[in-house]
Amino acid sequence: MATALVAALAGLVIAARVWDVATAATAASTAGGKTTTSHATTKTTTKKPASSTTHKSAAASTEALDQFASQIRLIEEVGGWSRVTEMLRQLRGRTPPDADLDLMLAWCEARTGDLDSAAARLRLPTLIAAGDDSMPPQRWTTYPWQHEGAWLDGRFDGWHWYVWRTRTEIAAATGHWDTALAAARRAVAARRLAGPEWYVRALCAAHVGLWDEARSSTEMALQLDSTLPEAHELAGLLAWREGRRADARAQLGAALTLDSTYARPALGLLRLQLPAAPPDTLPTELFEGVRRAALLTAPDGPQPEVFTQNESAPLLIRRVTTADMDTSGLTFKNVRRVRLTLMILVDARGREALADVPEYTENDIAPAKVSRIIATLPDWRFKPATRGGRPAPSWVAYEFVIIP
Repeated sequence: MATALVAALAGLVIAARVWDVATAATAASTAGGKTTTSHATTKTTTKKPASSTTHKSAAASTEALDQFASQIRLIEEVGGWSRVTEMLRQLRGRTPPDADLDLMLAWCEARTGDLDSAAARLRLPTLIAAGDDSMPPQRWTTYPWQHEGAWLDGRFDGWHWYVWRTRTEIAAATGHWDTALAAARRAVAARRLAGPEWYVRALCAAHVGLWDEARSSTEMALQLDSTLPEAHELAGLLAWREGRRADARAQLGAALTLDSTYARPALGLLRLQLPAAPPDTLPTELFEGVRRAALLTAPDGPQPEVFTQNESAPLLIRRVTTADMDTSGLTFKNVRRVRLTLMILVDARGREALADVPEYTENDIAPAKVSRIIATLPDWRFKPATRGGRPAPSWVAYEFVIIP
């Protein structure tokens, strides 16, 4: 049914186009070439009709490309990744080199299982340069859901973290854990206060046998975000490997408490009852279950950067506060407060599954305060979003007013 929906939407989208993009782009390219030649040979050329025609052709080309990019996003919103990949490749042939467009193409190629093409695309000059483009700090944020404009301007509008996290995911998915670790270190450098980034680095380090780095990175992940089941599982496996079976049992139990559907720690707890059982193998997937929505290269949704049409949004039913939170709703002169908006992934049961923390610095808020707030989220309750008449996972933004 999803395939039929994508096909139907693609048909409607294409039928709704005002003109053929290829024809418009070709016309604009021809007109642009004539303008360049004219200015190169006769500097004083001022023929208004020709100039007007040229401008109209360029405007038509720009409008056609804008429409085409918007159509791609509409198909993206219903998960038609194969069609999106095809259309993005067409768009790439008609626009200047653009790192945001190449990055989106790498995501879509990975989401359709074409990891080799995605890995090759990450080696393009546009994305090599984007990985080193860390300024300005205002760009250290996620793409908005209306992000298609970033594909057309011939410059990198995104966040360098996206590039390194994408490199990490694709290298891990293809079993190149040393490459994944190198990229994960850069991703952590871009988001030093995000627990999931430290966990991913820890898992990559464990796979290449750097046990001290794996241990310290896991500890940092849990210090920043104690709600991540995968980090607890990894901590349990590392403790098991070191012979600390009681600690391993506690960490695997914590992972299962946070996600009762998480099979790996449940099986690990059973095997721990056997005195001579060796430690379980390391996971090869970075995230499990609904938390795969945190992966840039997985087809699993909902992705934070993609608009999801829900019949109803998640509704907060119960929250837990800490002494670090100002819930008064009052504003006083000379009393400093910091506002921090967390993106919370609410699962179909109405529980927090993942917290995405925006970039902030220790000068803004003490990380321990943010960590204490995140630690309360498993006890929050929501009425889940509905999609197609059924409960569905969805992201919700919640603004915290924090006493610094």
